[in-house]
Amino acid sequence: ASYGFSLPNGDKLFAVWSDGVAIDYDPAVNSTLTFPGTSAQKVIGIDVIHGFEQELIIEMVDGNLVIRNFLIKDYPIILCLID
Repeated sequence: ASYGFSLPNGDKLFAVWSDGVAIDYDPAVNSTLTFPGTSAQKVIGIDVIHGFEQELIIEMVDGNLVIRNFLIKDYPIILCLID
């Protein structure tokens, strides 16, 4: 599941999580995220449970923003796309 937001400065936020029952010790789902027709200079992943922030490795493929090997948890991880 996901939900997107736009900030006044033009940056975008996306909340991403697996849409199922939350469990202890969630192993996560290894995924490739593709944002069609979207670009960014960098993407910061924000773990809202543990308070971690990390710049993610991104690439542009045919005009699409791609994040490979992203672990989707059973709670929202916020992706901040910075232009």
